[in-house]
Amino acid sequence: MRFIPLIFSMLYAILYLIQALQPSWLSITDLILAILLCIATGLLETRKYLVLGAFLILGSVCAWQLAFIHALPNNTGITLYIVLVPWALYKLARSSHTHSAALGCLFAGAGSIISPLMWRIKEYDFGYGLTYLERPQDIASMLVAHWSVILLVLLWGKREREKQVQVRAEERTRIAAEVHDTLAHSLAVIRMQASAGIYAPDQAQQALQTIQQIAGEGIEEVRTFISSLHSDATQTSLATVIDRFRSSGMDIDAELDNHLPPSTIMYKALSETLTNAAKHQLNAKVYIRATYNKSFELDILSIGPIQQGKGNGIGLKNLQEKIAAHDGIFSFRIDGEKAHTHICLSINN
Repeated sequence: MRFIPLIFSMLYAILYLIQALQPSWLSITDLILAILLCIATGLLETRKYLVLGAFLILGSVCAWQLAFIHALPNNTGITLYIVLVPWALYKLARSSHTHSAALGCLFAGAGSIISPLMWRIKEYDFGYGLTYLERPQDIASMLVAHWSVILLVLLWGKREREKQVQVRAEERTRIAAEVHDTLAHSLAVIRMQASAGIYAPDQAQQALQTIQQIAGEGIEEVRTFISSLHSDATQTSLATVIDRFRSSGMDIDAELDNHLPPSTIMYKALSETLTNAAKHQLNAKVYIRATYNKSFELDILSIGPIQQGKGNGIGLKNLQEKIAAHDGIFSFRIDGEKAHTHICLSINN
């Protein structure tokens, strides 16, 4: 989608190149402006030179129209490059360059006075040519139509920019919450154990061992979180988690659907569940099934002797709260040596 205007500009420039094979001042001018518009359309798709590209489009189309007026009353045709004007205004409005967007709209609004659409066909002695609209109501209605399009494009781009700002703010909030969930508990336990080692020297060895264990778990959680941020496809993410635990020696039998929707929550849920299986069960055999049919379901069954007394359940509680916050279903039960986790998220997640 983003390269369609550039492709259009290049194809249209080829037509002017063919036209310039029979050189005239107008055909050469058309070719130069077509080349400038190809460059401008390319710049419009860059973040650094977006403003330059937008105003180069506006200026080139304006220069084109001046050449059009200079040739009057001959009808040199209306260049299709005028469709790039609303596109350039939209790109400006969607970017963070609000002042440039306002200036561009004012420039386009003023330029609408000499827009190609402000002319009509008239019969002259030499044949048919063009002349400016004569009736004031026709001029007014066409100007209102131009300005309405400019305003709609400006509002559309502004709305898209606001959506982008909102998405980024939500992402920052989500990352902050993830970092808090990942590190807050580990750091709190490390602080308590360090205090115990300071004020009770006879427990220093045990406190250091606990600190070492908690720090290791915290590092692993941070790695899992960073990996989830870099994961674009859920199936690849789940497979990555599975491969990581398999490489550490866990026996895993996995069945994943081919078309799973993106979901960082499922990635973290699988990581947390496999971590619990590794910590709380001896030589666990794990069965994983991930399916998608209007809802995303993840079933994890781990079988192995349960080791009592390890952990405090904070990770499981955080996971349950996170899934509930997304209107999902979470269940966890233990039956003898079997631990079963079931998670279901709606299609929007």
